[in-house]
Amino acid sequence: MRLSLGNFGPIKKATLETKPLTIIIGKNNLGKSFLAQLIHSSLSLGPIAEPLRLTRFRGRYLFRYPFAIFPRRVPYSPGVIKHAIKESPTESEAVDRIIKIVTQAFRYGLSQTFNSLLEQNFGTKTKQLININFSNSHVKLAFNPNASITFSMSKRKELSADLDFNKETLLQKILSDNDVRRILRKKRIAFADCVHIQEFVLGTLSEFVLTGNQGDEPSTPDTVFYVPAGRAGLLESYDTVVSALVSLSPVAPIRGISMPPLPGMASQFYNTIMELRGKKGPLSTSARKFTELLGGEIELTRLREPVGKAMISYVFRSNRKKRSVDIIHAASMIKELTPLYLIIRELVSPEDFLIIEEPESHLHPGAQLQLVEIFADLVNQGVKIIMTTHSDLILRKVSQLTGRYRLKESRKGVSLDVKNVAIYWLKEERKGSVSRQIHIGKYGSLEEIPSFDEAIKELYQEEVSLQSRLQLEE
Repeated sequence: MRLSLGNFGPIKKATLETKPLTIIIGKNNLGKSFLAQLIHSSLSLGPIAEPLRLTRFRGRYLFRYPFAIFPRRVPYSPGVIKHAIKESPTESEAVDRIIKIVTQAFRYGLSQTFNSLLEQNFGTKTKQLININFSNSHVKLAFNPNASITFSMSKRKELSADLDFNKETLLQKILSDNDVRRILRKKRIAFADCVHIQEFVLGTLSEFVLTGNQGDEPSTPDTVFYVPAGRAGLLESYDTVVSALVSLSPVAPIRGISMPPLPGMASQFYNTIMELRGKKGPLSTSARKFTELLGGEIELTRLREPVGKAMISYVFRSNRKKRSVDIIHAASMIKELTPLYLIIRELVSPEDFLIIEEPESHLHPGAQLQLVEIFADLVNQGVKIIMTTHSDLILRKVSQLTGRYRLKESRKGVSLDVKNVAIYWLKEERKGSVSRQIHIGKYGSLEEIPSFDEAIKELYQEEVSLQSRLQLEE
């Protein structure tokens, strides 16, 4: 996915392209989390475009609606569709007119859906996401070279969506369908024919705009997982929050209890944790490497009551004896890694996106390096990882793994193709931050890590100055 934005939150201007491993760095309060949550919202549009399944029943078509969270009813215009077909001298002109009609409904659905995703993920009205120094903002997305969507936000107007796509390619794709061509050639066009044409064009347009490509095949992520910063604290309060929500939700309206909303990504995090069942997923073998970092195992036991509750325990060995403690009593590193481990062990599949804020939190340097190797293994199996970080160790380890990729196969070990890695730096400027891509050298070296190198240089200069002054005083 290509993403460009302007005047969004603390960010004045940013452009990036997601790769199998995408890393976002920068000082605090420059918009790393904003950008990560925006990426999550944008990628969540992709799974909406599912192939439209058509079944024939007594000469008519039954449709499965192609959108997961679009408004369930896009206005039908059978009369307008019929008129477009009848008044067009050629099939191409008829489809061109229908595309224009359908595009209007599609733009409306996109704007409503993206607005809902932003409000859900950021926990605020969309207008509040505009940079305070400006009156409007925009976000441009492109999932493939043939199409792009531009969302415009204003403090005075509602969010709107504009489409830019290769109409000729889309037109030919629609005309290649035999049922469409058959309907266009009919002398008498029934209501069901018009509905079929509109739904087919809508489904084809959504796939054309919202899916990427794997080789020659269209693709879209099955799921986008988000692991927020502060997950140790969220995990500590998991029992309390879930128990309260489960017990109060049936009676809260009756008793007039007001239930304050959770922050957007915290709510999604709890929903993800509640999906865990203690079973192994497709990447459970790779996830086993987490146990070396944890120094033990994480056990998850589903409870019958309250529904949705689970007990998470940390199991370790001491003096050859196996011991188990409730996760809230485990070390901070254990609580930071546990959600990540469980989600990867049970839920993540190849081609999924995994967005992680500050994976280095509460990890000592050696553990950070081990964690990067686990991420590299997941990336090589098809998982797309996007992370924000303050760790120069993580960046240097990633660059080292790209250098290792150039070694002979027998000497590689875990490695990363540099083509699969993108690093973006959010740099502080007047009225907001701007993005800049940081490149890795041919042999896996980072000549510069901007914000980190600045801090090291400043520390070194202070050290030299302090030594000079102390020597003079002697």
